[in-house]
Amino acid sequence: HPIILWYASFYSLSKSLLATALSKNGNEVEAKDILGHLKDAKMEYDYGGTDYELARYHAAIGNPEQALKLLTASIADGNIYTTRRFQNDPVFKSIINTSQFEKIMTYWH
Repeated sequence: HPIILWYASFYSLSKSLLATALSKNGNEVEAKDILGHLKDAKMEYDYGGTDYELARYHAAIGNPEQALKLLTASIADGNIYTTRRFQNDPVFKSIINTSQFEKIMTYWH
């Protein structure tokens, strides 16, 4: 149902942003707790949305390897390229010019 998918997407985004803010302010334990809730709430068919938001978190806290791994999982699970995601998402600025990111951008081509 479209409403459920929209809500799940919004929930994932808000949780990843909150975890990022907590982590950057030294609240690692609380950030990990929020990420745990995010992972637990992952629906069977979320089309890579949860992995995308987890990738955003890892990119924002300076963990590019995990961010790239999660982006790959996200696109493989059915996430789509949009004008606001992937190469246009400012949180991925530090990894956008890597060969791994280029592979993600051509995953379906």
